[in-house]
Parts: sequence; structure tokens; C-alpha cells
Amino acid sequence: IVVEPCFAPFFLAKLLGRHNSYYDLQTLDPSLFANLQRLKSYDGNVTDLCCSFVATSADGEEVPLLPGGENMTVTNENRFRYVYLLSDYKLNIELRAGSAAFLTGFKRLLDERWLRMFGEEELQQ
Repeated sequence: IVVEPCFAPFFLAKLLGRHNSYYDLQTLDPSLFANLQRLKSYDGNVTDLCCSFVATSADGEEVPLLPGGENMTVTNENRFRYVYLLSDYKLNIELRAGSAAFLTGFKRLLDERWLRMFGEEELQQ
């Protein structure tokens, strides 16, 4: 049996040992990425949007993006930090356990040194 899996680019980057960043979010959650893009260029007062430094986890719980984040309001001055922290949480922290488990099994099948010889597009083929 030949299996031809198709992995998202952010996950292929994880396979190659890279840390994902903001622009990788568009392949994980396009609507969240679009909303964060709007937040970055929002002309009004960001405080009016009533956002705080928390993320909603996959199980629906609010997770502070930094200590005391539930009490920190996102403002025009700190919105870029919020975008960075939320992206990091969604791409790297929230997915850490599942990605690590997959990578552990995958590396049993294929030597990590061989894997790193390829780029993301080559791995997808």
C-alpha cells in the first residue's frame, strides 16, 4: 500500500525542525490570520474591540498569552505583540504535544538527517 499524505506547510516546517511564525498561521487557520491582519491595520481605537492577551484553546478554555494576560487589554500600542503571541501560541505551543508525538514516530521510520536534506515542497511530493 502506498500512502501519499498531504501535510500543511506549517506542519512540514515542524518536520524540518523550524519554529513557525506569524505568516505560517495562514495555512493553519486562514480566518484567524485574516482577522489578525485586519487588527494590525485597524484605523480605530483597538481598545474598543475589547480584546485581552488570551487565546482560546482547542477545548474552549481561555489561556493567558503571558502572565496576567487576562487582565491586559490589547491597545494600538501593543497589538503587534498580541498578534505575535497569539500566532506563537496557535502554531507552536498548542500543537506541541501532538506534533512531538507524530515526529517521534516519524523519526523512527526515517533518519532525521535524511529528512533535513529536503525542503518543504520536496517533502510534499
